[in-house]
Amino acid sequence: MKKFRLRALKTKKYFDVIIYDSVEELRKAANGYDGRGGENISNDDVLGVCHPFERIKILAKGQKGRPKKHPNIGIIRFAKTHTTTQIVFHETMHAAFWQYRLSLPKKDKEKADFGPTCCLKEDAFLHLADRLYIKMV
Repeated sequence: MKKFRLRALKTKKYFDVIIYDSVEELRKAANGYDGRGGENISNDDVLGVCHPFERIKILAKGQKGRPKKHPNIGIIRFAKTHTTTQIVFHETMHAAFWQYRLSLPKKDKEKADFGPTCCLKEDAFLHLADRLYIKMV
């Protein structure tokens, strides 16, 4: 397994990128992550996955100031055996959508909210981008 950080442009925000040795390891980790909240999401057919999130640093008791947002905004997972340019493109586009939504002012976030998971608008865009990528190669 290899792990590194992918920083968003012009910001301190970053994604952890994990490349697993096999697709089975990737799916096990993704299912473990998605199953934490009691959700029944299956990653048994994925070849890559993006888990976006937002963390808040809580102040210790007695500390003054406001809680701050943590710069880690997600995890992108790949399998070494199935890492193609198309899969990397697809998952990093999910990450780019998430980073874009986080960069908007609070009043504009609802306009760019495509749902808590990959919803139809984002998925339709990525499907179109995937088709265009295949035609260019």
